[in-house]
Amino acid sequence: DHKEKVLYTGDNLEKPIVYVEDYDIQTYIDTLENYLKYYAEIIVSGHTLYLQNEDILKTIKYLKGLKEGRTFEFQTEYEREIHMENLQTIIK
Repeated sequence: DHKEKVLYTGDNLEKPIVYVEDYDIQTYIDTLENYLKYYAEIIVSGHTLYLQNEDILKTIKYLKGLKEGRTFEFQTEYEREIHMENLQTIIK
């Protein structure tokens, strides 16, 4: 919404970790980088309300690391489970 400077991202952003539903990580990264060009004051996703540009940047960092095969440490079992599912998605 250009007038109100609200960006609706649907399921492209989630906290604490995104679900990766396609092996094409680069397109996902490109989409998130494009979001930063909107200069939104409010960012809303399908499952997490009121995100910030920092959340977009963290997600980009995670996706780049996922693409490059980096290892990650997570604080919760939930995050570890989603990460393992994400790994399975990108290696298919």
